[in-house]
Amino acid sequence: MKKSLRASMAALALSLAFGSVIVAEAQIRVGGYKAADTNDAEVVEAAEFAVEARKENEGGPLSLVSIKRAERQSVAGVNYRLCLEVKAADETDAGEDSQHVSAVVFRSLQKKFTLRSWEDADCGETGSEGNHSSASLPPAAVTSLYTSLSKCFQEE
Repeated sequence: MKKSLRASMAALALSLAFGSVIVAEAQIRVGGYKAADTNDAEVVEAAEFAVEARKENEGGPLSLVSIKRAERQSVAGVNYRLCLEVKAADETDAGEDSQHVSAVVFRSLQKKFTLRSWEDADCGETGSEGNHSSASLPPAAVTSLYTSLSKCFQEE
């Protein structure tokens, strides 16, 4: 009976500990970037804007080949973090090699776009660039939890 009660208490303690970590993690991520559909009309519009803005800034041909990955962050407006495949040519030139870039585009509440950043990037499926997070307890909390639980299983 005592072992069953101890096991139940240990399970409850673990549930509470890990549940509070998940809640804390969710609170930290509020307002963070969330995955967006690469075919979403707003994402496509932001990607096309980024390419056009970069083309105007650089003064050369540039075209969007594909949107590899997209994330959206709601702020006072929307930030789009995009991983794009582009090529330094117009849409009809098949001879140019494509490259991957990371672009951040801001859309204001008035629906005006601004290119915030543009840099070379690896858009491969490996190396998630922080898209995924995992909740974990700090070492001190793990030690404390282990100590508390081990006391539950000690024979009296």
